Amino acid sequence: MGALTDRLQADRRPVIDADTARILALPRKGSRPSAQALDAVEASLALPGCAYPLLPAQRRALYWVGHCGGLAGIVGVGHGKFLISALAPTVLGAVRPLLLVPARLKFQTLAELAIWRERYRIGDIHVESYAALSTRPALLDEIAPDLIVADECHMLRHRGAARTRRVLRYFRAQPETRFVGLSGTYTSKSLRDYAHLVELALRNASPVPLDYPLVESWSAMVDVGGEPTPYDEVAFAPLLADTEQPVARDALYRLLDRTPGVELTRGQACDASIEIRAIPLALPAEIATALDDLDRDWISPSGENLVDAVRVAAVRRQLLQGFYYRWDWPGGVVDVPWLAARASWFSVVRGIIRSNRRGLDTPAQVAEAIEAGTLTRADAVAAWSLWDAQRAKPAPPVETVWLDPFVLTATAALLRRTGPALVWARSRAMLSGLSMSMPAIPAGDEPHGYTPQLALSVASHGTGLNLQAWNTNILTSVPPGGATVEQLLGRTHRAGQAADEVILFYFDSHDSVRDDWRKVLADAEYVRGTTGASQKCLAARHVRD
Repeated sequence: MGALTDRLQADRRPVIDADTARILALPRKGSRPSAQALDAVEASLALPGCAYPLLPAQRRALYWVGHCGGLAGIVGVGHGKFLISALAPTVLGAVRPLLLVPARLKFQTLAELAIWRERYRIGDIHVESYAALSTRPALLDEIAPDLIVADECHMLRHRGAARTRRVLRYFRAQPETRFVGLSGTYTSKSLRDYAHLVELALRNASPVPLDYPLVESWSAMVDVGGEPTPYDEVAFAPLLADTEQPVARDALYRLLDRTPGVELTRGQACDASIEIRAIPLALPAEIATALDDLDRDWISPSGENLVDAVRVAAVRRQLLQGFYYRWDWPGGVVDVPWLAARASWFSVVRGIIRSNRRGLDTPAQVAEAIEAGTLTRADAVAAWSLWDAQRAKPAPPVETVWLDPFVLTATAALLRRTGPALVWARSRAMLSGLSMSMPAIPAGDEPHGYTPQLALSVASHGTGLNLQAWNTNILTSVPPGGATVEQLLGRTHRAGQAADEVILFYFDSHDSVRDDWRKVLADAEYVRGTTGASQKCLAARHVRD
C-alpha cells in the first residue's frame, strides 16, 4: 500500500481528504442517554394518565431528534416507528410538519394519529403519500414543510427517482428544513441507498461521506458485490484505523452506532422463532422445455425477442409460476409496423449487449451511442431509425397464458397441511389464480378482519401492515432481494404474535430459485454487517421438506 499511497499523494489526492477528516472528527455518543434523560423525553410527550409507555427504541430515537435536530432511524419492524414519526414534530416544535408514507398506508396513518392523540401530545401533521410526491411536482412548495418525516424512507432510496429529486431540490431551496428518516430497511445492497438520507437528517454531522466520489469508494468496500480498487482501499483505510475493526462492514457499523442522531435497533421485537422451509417441486415437462428455450434463445413463449438478462429473468419467473404474458391486441388488430420495428431493434440491441465490447449495457446506452455517432453499425442505425419512429406508441395490454398451474396446485396441497396461512403473490396472474380458491386482496386494497387463508400481493401488502393474526406464510415466487423478504416476514413476525413460531414456505423448483435465495441471504448479511440490525432470514432455521 505504501507505493500506492505515495502515488496518490503525488497526484495531490490526500489519503485523508477533507470529508474523511470531517467524519473522523465527529462527536461520539459515549455513554447512552441516561434513564433520567429518557424519562424526561417521555414525560414531556405523554398526556396525563397515558397507560402506553414508549418502547426503548422510541425513547432513544426521540431523544436524538431533540438533540440533533433530525434523525437517521434504522429501526426494525416492531420497534415502534409510527410513534417516532408522530412525535418527532412535537419534539422539534415544527409548525408545518409533513409525514410521508406509502400510499396504501395513508388512511391507516390518519386513523392511528387520531387514536394516539388521546395519549400523547401530537399536533397537526400533514400526511401525504410518496405517490403524491411523484405525481404532483409542486406538492412540497404548496405545503412548505419545516420538517419532513419520511416513514419507510427507503422509498427515497433511488436518487434518480422523481420523488427523491423533488425532496432533494426542496432541501437545497429550503436548507433550514429538518428531516427525520425511518425505515427497517434503510439499505438493501449499497451505501448509495441512504448516504443522501443521512445527510438530510444530520447535514455536516453525517457519519457517511458528503462527497460523492468518497461514497463510491466506501460503497466498493462494503456493498453487496463490491469490487474495491486499491484507491478505494486507501480511501477507506482511515476508517479501519479509527475503529480498530479489521472488516470494512464492521467499521462502518461501529461508525454509525457511535454517531449522535443515528438510531440502530438490535434484536427482534418478537419472541417467536422463525423457520424457512423449502418445498421441493418438480417442473412439468412443458415448463422445463419453455425454460430451456428461453435460456437458449432469449425469446419468450409468445415469440417476443428479449433485449437483456433482466427481461429474461422476469419471463423466467413467470414460467416458474406456470404462465407467461402475451400481448392482447385491441380488436385483434396487430400493429405490424410497431411490432416489426420493436423486434428488429431489440434483436440488434441484444446482440450488442451480449458481446458488450463497447461497454454498452442497456438499450438506452445503445440508442445514445447511435445518436452521438459513436456507434455506426449500419444494421443498428437502421433498426434504431425504424424503432424511433414507432416507440412513442403505447404497448398493447397483456393477457395471461397458463402453461401448467403446478404452483397453484402445490399451494392448494400445502394449505391442506398448514391450515390458516397467508399466500403471497408477486404477479397479477398468480393473485388472480389464487382468487379462484380463496379470498384474495387486490393490489391497492387492504385486508379487513381475519380470514384463515388469504392471498396477498407482495408489492402492495408486503410492508406496513400488521398481520400477526397469522403465523404461516407461503411464497409462490421468491423475491430476488433481502429487503423484500425482511419486510414480508415482518408482517407476521412482530410484536403481538401469539404463536411460538412463524413459518415461511417457498417452492424450490429450479436453480434460479436457489440463486435468488442466495441473493436474499447476501443482502441480509450486508445489512447486518453494516448496521448491526438483526435480519429475520438470518435468524431463521432453514429446513427442507
